[in-house]
Amino acid sequence: MQKSYQVEVNPIHNNKTHADVSLNDDDKILAQKIEVRLAEGKGLHDKMCKDAEMNLKLFQGRLDEVAKTDLSKYKSKTVMSRLFLTIRNLVGMATDNPPRVEILPSEDTPKSIKKAKKVEINVEWGMLRTNFGDLLAEAMFDTWIKRDSYIRWFWNYSINDFDAEIVTMEEITISPDATSIQDAEYVIYHPLKNRSWFKKHYPDQYDQIKFEVFTAEDTKEESNNSGARGTVARFIQYWENDLVISKVKGKEGEDIILEKKKNPYYEYRDPEEQFRDFAVDNYPAEAQAAEAGGVDLKKALPKEAANFEPIMNFLSEPRKPFVQIPSIRLAKKLYSENVMGQAKEAFISMNNKKRAFEDNLAGCNQKVIADTNSFSEEELTAITDEPNQVLGADFSVNPKPVYIEKGGEVPVSFHEDISHDEKYLDDLFGHHEISRGSGKSNTLGQDQLNAESDR
Repeated sequence: MQKSYQVEVNPIHNNKTHADVSLNDDDKILAQKIEVRLAEGKGLHDKMCKDAEMNLKLFQGRLDEVAKTDLSKYKSKTVMSRLFLTIRNLVGMATDNPPRVEILPSEDTPKSIKKAKKVEINVEWGMLRTNFGDLLAEAMFDTWIKRDSYIRWFWNYSINDFDAEIVTMEEITISPDATSIQDAEYVIYHPLKNRSWFKKHYPDQYDQIKFEVFTAEDTKEESNNSGARGTVARFIQYWENDLVISKVKGKEGEDIILEKKKNPYYEYRDPEEQFRDFAVDNYPAEAQAAEAGGVDLKKALPKEAANFEPIMNFLSEPRKPFVQIPSIRLAKKLYSENVMGQAKEAFISMNNKKRAFEDNLAGCNQKVIADTNSFSEEELTAITDEPNQVLGADFSVNPKPVYIEKGGEVPVSFHEDISHDEKYLDDLFGHHEISRGSGKSNTLGQDQLNAESDR
């Protein structure tokens, strides 16, 4: 059964589809090139998403699904959700007191200092306006659970300002050769979007789009009813540093190219080109006369044209609009290490022992022993340790035909082992008692010693 993170691909391999992507390609070739690149990254992407799915079950305490038969033998269903507590605290520590924005001036002059302060205020306001603290907290949960999370920045035309949103691991495929977002040959953003989203952003193509249904279990619903009304469609946006192409599947299974253009977040024209385009758009007659007469364009335009200010790039080069938020990542590796995966066995073992301990306290390990000469097989099957149960037995043959044998006491080492598992999980995530605010605070002398040792 297809999961929502599994993107359907139908690559056509030939010299054309393996060539570099170009905005001059026709729509059919462009769509096929994107399919080929989706297929290249699919294996690694699906593996990471499968690991993330398992990690999420651990975080949610769905141990019987993760351990399968290991925990089902216990009557106790207690879950010590240590991973949930640890990650919740780590995210809180990272986001409760975020560092303040500080923009350093390029020169030690009043003008440069004033400009840096203006940028600093604007960035701080932008972080407040976009609820960046909440956004970062959501991203950090995904980072610790799934290895990595991503934030996409974009220009929001509804508010005419920049904006940002979370991109989950399931929604993004990165070229397998990459070591970072920016050195990747390509990044493909492929979220599921609902009807309202497509109607708002692509009204001209809306009626041609094929929508599908995904169930509550996050799987695609296979239906033979061709008239079924779908609710979502896969939006596929292909990014290289210099270009972006968006596509979606049509009702007949065809590819619909929604748009193709240069990176919209970078100004490729130099100031002179920008001024020339400005003149042609706003003063066409004067611009045409200046070109025909060989006159300096700036002198040929009205005085108010002198107020024109060229667009200056904030970035030094075109970049894909995605930021990766890693957990523990090694050099020249794209994805972070699977910390949750390393915690899995210790987490299951700890809960195994906890359930065994609770079963022991509840008397679940007691055995009802009955004399087989006093009872038939059917009667033996019916015997339980329930109170007020009526049994018939021949006491002349056996003075004690039924009795309960208690289990042994749980050794102290059993409790110590659970504590050891808890400590291991804390150590694995770098989360300790001091992180929770417990323990004695340092004395003044200890603080002074620490300060000396840090010098």
